[in-house]
Amino acid sequence: MKNILTAKWLRFILLALITVIPHTHLSAATAKDEVTRYSPPLGSFNFDFERLGKTEVKQIKQLQKIGYTGMAMRVNSAEEIRSFDRYRKAIQNTDFKIYAGFVAAKLGKGPLTLHPQLGSILKRLKSVDAKLWVIIREDAPLKRNQVLRVLKGAADQAKAAGVELVIYPHDNTFIESAEDALSYIKQLKHDNLFVSLHLCHEIRAGNGERLKEVAAKIKPYIRLASINGADKKYIDNTLDWSRTIQPLGSGDYDASKLLQALSSIDYSGPVILHTFGLQKAPAHHHHSSYKHYQSMLR
Repeated sequence: MKNILTAKWLRFILLALITVIPHTHLSAATAKDEVTRYSPPLGSFNFDFERLGKTEVKQIKQLQKIGYTGMAMRVNSAEEIRSFDRYRKAIQNTDFKIYAGFVAAKLGKGPLTLHPQLGSILKRLKSVDAKLWVIIREDAPLKRNQVLRVLKGAADQAKAAGVELVIYPHDNTFIESAEDALSYIKQLKHDNLFVSLHLCHEIRAGNGERLKEVAAKIKPYIRLASINGADKKYIDNTLDWSRTIQPLGSGDYDASKLLQALSSIDYSGPVILHTFGLQKAPAHHHHSSYKHYQSMLR
């Protein structure tokens, strides 16, 4: 009788293990996938928000409904600064963010300053914890020491205001790629000077197939990144961006390479959808780009 009972108990225990072990294994695997899944929040440039709603409040609500977490916008002209104020009001009592306001400084003629209203712009950015994004354009031929002087002064002023200054590398400007910006950051050794990684501008600079290498170099200084659909190896100086900035999922370049590069350096900041020139793209492109972005994260 004792042997029969022992055998019954052994069978019971074995059945219990067979039932529990696979479940435990799957649960652990699922938990691991959830932990390791790389999913930085997605924001958007506001170049064509008008198609999302007639007012800033409606635009923000629609973006949040889609899944976007924030935005970036120009703060160069007086009208753009007024627009910033309207968006700042629209995001009150929401968790939607203004990640950055960007200035395209034209240097070479006149005083070597980033922007005549920089102090006012910095106060606005500080009020929403946004970063100052800076593009260096040439009004006239510039020398490196002039750019260094402007960046140093602007970084000092931004630090005093509690705002991070991020160099915005841009094709056909004085600083065209993240690696170009890195040389200025290292020379100045300023603790309030950073750089962003733009897929479209890195492709234009010929770096579309070496993003991980670029990301590794700028890891200590990266603050913002942008993504878009694009065609492979579209490298030239044309002002036509129709093949270099497309909705996500368009073009023959695999934009997930940017996410792989960012993941490789544990970048945890936002990724911002680049939408310059997409006013003629399908009206649903914000929706389709967001869905494609989510598919790249799986």
